[in-house]
Amino acid sequence: MKNILLVILVLISFLKVNAQTFSSPNLNTIYYSNLEKNTNNFTFTLTHSLSQIIKSNTSVSCNTIGIHHKNSYYRVFDLYGSHFNLNSDWSIQEVQFGIGIAEAGIDTLQDIKLVLYIMSSYDGETINPDSLSQKGDTINFQVNNNETGTIKTINIEPAESIPFGNVLVVEILVPDGSLNGNKFFIGSNDYGETDNTYIKASYCGIEAPIDVADIMYPDMNLVLNIRGEYNAATPEILGFTIDGQYGDTKILNNPEYTVDIVLPADTALTNLTPSIIVPAGFFVTPASGNEVDFSLGAVEYTVSNEFAKIAQTWQVNVENAGPDIYKLEVTGQEGETNINFDNHTISLQMPSGTDLTSISPKIYVYDGFTVSPASESPQDFSSGPVQYIVTHESLPLTQDWQVSITNIAKKYSFKTFFNIFPNPVHETLHITGSDYNKIEIVDISGTKVLASLKSNINISNLRKGIYFLRIFYDGGIYVEKIILM
Repeated sequence: MKNILLVILVLISFLKVNAQTFSSPNLNTIYYSNLEKNTNNFTFTLTHSLSQIIKSNTSVSCNTIGIHHKNSYYRVFDLYGSHFNLNSDWSIQEVQFGIGIAEAGIDTLQDIKLVLYIMSSYDGETINPDSLSQKGDTINFQVNNNETGTIKTINIEPAESIPFGNVLVVEILVPDGSLNGNKFFIGSNDYGETDNTYIKASYCGIEAPIDVADIMYPDMNLVLNIRGEYNAATPEILGFTIDGQYGDTKILNNPEYTVDIVLPADTALTNLTPSIIVPAGFFVTPASGNEVDFSLGAVEYTVSNEFAKIAQTWQVNVENAGPDIYKLEVTGQEGETNINFDNHTISLQMPSGTDLTSISPKIYVYDGFTVSPASESPQDFSSGPVQYIVTHESLPLTQDWQVSITNIAKKYSFKTFFNIFPNPVHETLHITGSDYNKIEIVDISGTKVLASLKSNINISNLRKGIYFLRIFYDGGIYVEKIILM
């Protein structure tokens, strides 16, 4: 009988609410700025409401001629489901909800309550009261008559953390207003929603939350939003590959956000279909597997999560292989090989005393290219750089490379003989200690940039960077790295 009474009471007593427009909260896409790149905390609004307009004749309540009995309205936020797709704890800071009618019978204020719950799962159709666990204390607040047709914000202090994997349920509880003659209709519209609006009203026989569509009000779409902070997973490109590419993709995430791929020299770049991997909960645009034209230069890819809360763009460069030496190594070398692709120079160092007249570098070039002199053929590096020429087998692509291989002395062999200071140096370098024949300074490519017989050398006219000081004396050559600042 009470179920029937609910429908009758709602039909005959619902009061009109003048439609009012509320500026939509910032359901924002957050792009990393230069100031945000080192933090993953983001505050934004989540909602199932497709419009923030409060529209008349769309809200229901259990009431007698407009004077309301106890009503509870519920909204479920499956934060980690497919709609919101969050990847870590959500910290709720505000609840925003619409007020359709607020008319207090005594004074201008009436009491409302906000209750937060968590539950472990949600089937998209029902709220099981037995599965609800209250989160934090009940928040008591008041609604004024002049708030009719507005969106009211309730601050949650301190914020409540919703652990990863849990479902958040928000209840707006309207106590029985019959003793005071209160009228309250929660704000709603019929412009659509992405989850159900639920109501509980014991006086009218609804003892557990039920979808308003099941009591013949499918067009009541509750206006309710939550705002909070999300310790977000970082939008990244974890993998980016194209069939036929050379080697591994060079992916630089924060702070560069670039991707570089090299394809064979004769591959057309106009219709390529990259395979892309991003973290769980994120998607990439253009999508993985979509045809993209890379022939005109870098293409922008954006990684964002569902609901567009967090996003980051990458510049993806796909280039044809050129006449490059992309790797060169010598057995027994000290340190890494320095390859300058802009100047087409390569340098490396060998231990002190190494015979530089017969060095056989192993040289790596892309398929379809040849190098002359050939890889691993003996060459004399004792007199300076050796020229290598890389040429494509069929295309008109060629490039000269200058390769320098030098010896570096072990410091401990001669450290007692010489004192070089200051290092790093700004202007004048001082050398004290044993007698020497001459001094040379070479850059990292092995090119001599200065020679002197003095013990105080002004090097301020050189470019700032790393150099090697060579001291020639009767017992050999002493070498020390210096830094010009």
